[in-house]
Amino acid sequence: MGTGKLDTHRSPRKMSPHVVLTVVLESGERLPCLVDRATWIPVRVGTRWAVRYRRHRVQSSTLESNLRVLGRIYDWAGRIGGLDLDDHLTSGNSLNARQIESMVLYFRTRGQDAETVVGSDPGALDHHLSVAENFLKMGAG
Repeated sequence: MGTGKLDTHRSPRKMSPHVVLTVVLESGERLPCLVDRATWIPVRVGTRWAVRYRRHRVQSSTLESNLRVLGRIYDWAGRIGGLDLDDHLTSGNSLNARQIESMVLYFRTRGQDAETVVGSDPGALDHHLSVAENFLKMGAG
């Protein structure tokens, strides 16, 4: 794989520990990557999932959207779940029912406290949960 260039024209909507950057490969392919904002290092399991399972099945813009959902999962894992998601999943572990419920609540409230009512499109929440399910099933495999 040759050297690509980094496309940094997009900025994240809110400050999250993770950000999606798009790498433009020599072939012209746009490959979105989820990276840690502090280190610029790609998340391990999320990158593997994106490259192995999603990259050739969806458009670049869809993959970028999917990776933003993964960013929220990684944010939840670090802030609320108290775990390093990459280490957790690569050790053969999965999320238990309580962790999944907590993650869904995090999605519903957009990371605010549990009493915060966030009026959001239920279809968007369903889509985010579908992406999360796909990632959690395939990502650690």
